[in-house]
Amino acid sequence: MFQCCDAESAAPTVPSETVVAQVPQERAPSPKAAESKAVPVKVDEPPPQNSGDVTFFIKVNPKPGDKVGLDVTGLGPQLKVKTINPGIIKDWNTSNPKQAVRVGDFIVSVNGITGDMSQPQGMHMRLLAALQQKEPLEIKVVRQA
Repeated sequence: MFQCCDAESAAPTVPSETVVAQVPQERAPSPKAAESKAVPVKVDEPPPQNSGDVTFFIKVNPKPGDKVGLDVTGLGPQLKVKTINPGIIKDWNTSNPKQAVRVGDFIVSVNGITGDMSQPQGMHMRLLAALQQKEPLEIKVVRQA
């Protein structure tokens, strides 16, 4: 987990990795067990979106010296909100309680910028960089059902 964002901080990296788990063979394997070899397991993979998920946009206008005030973790091309600290998002939440960003929400785009699927070790880094800009921000948030 890392803290995001103020103009003074550099964007930290959070590695994303794939772990291959070996499925052990039993002494007398069943036909199904004999077919299985290695099962890829994704670590920090973004959750699939369900039809019951809620998607909304928030618009904030940071000024010089303002902090976004989020602790986030990169999950694939998205950012998952871990903590909301004092900053422009907490101010938004106070002014817009019906569209408040909550812990567990996913940031999927900032000003139309999404995570970069071609960068397996830092898919979410483009989102972090976009959040640090001192210009009006339109943030697309997904809340799982």
